[in-house]
Amino acid sequence: MDTVRTEHLSQSIGHDSLSLFRNNVKMIEEIVTETFVRAIFYNNAIMSPEITTKRIRNTRRHLTLKLSSIRSMMLDGATNPKIMTTLNIPQRTFYRYMDKIYQEDRIELAKKNKQTLATHILLLRERLMQFSILLVIHRINQDL
Repeated sequence: MDTVRTEHLSQSIGHDSLSLFRNNVKMIEEIVTETFVRAIFYNNAIMSPEITTKRIRNTRRHLTLKLSSIRSMMLDGATNPKIMTTLNIPQRTFYRYMDKIYQEDRIELAKKNKQTLATHILLLRERLMQFSILLVIHRINQDL
């Protein structure tokens, strides 16, 4: 509190009342701070969802669970509208999740392709080595 307000309050309500007022303000600030910290720590909204329109962002774990639920429902043959209604996901969010799933699949496929390519290269290298050994043996036999 700034000094001008403090002097004005002390003149109008007295020093004892002012110290009591300051203590109450400190106590209220601590309660409010503790409430906000708990709300943030437990990822809960301070107001009920009916009162506030602001949504709390999904955590990474929650997002992973949603993506795996969508993926498993897709594998079971569910249609996109059925998945959206079952999991209560808005259309725009659903397609954003689908994009994320496709990105993950592309990354996994690229890893598999690299492994497969490396395996093919090793097999071809081995065959080339065997062929070159056979050529050397054939050349030696011709010279004899």
